[in-house]
Amino acid sequence: MVFATKNRKELDALKSEVMSDLTPQEQNEVLDIAWRDKYGFLFIDINKKKEDRYYQNFNKIVFDDDDDDHDDY
Repeated sequence: MVFATKNRKELDALKSEVMSDLTPQEQNEVLDIAWRDKYGFLFIDINKKKEDRYYQNFNKIVFDDDDDDHDDY
């Protein structure tokens, strides 16, 4: 579980080490979705493939590869 942070080093490590299966644009969109609510968090199931890995709180983030809009869930 990852809660919102503005620490650049922490964000860079998260993106490069845990979210490396996403493009930089997808990484930013997933973080925006996860952290848009005051107490929102990103839940990452690191043992799953991309389609089942990322959650806003406990709601799965669904990637729509046919469109550039990746914030459907």
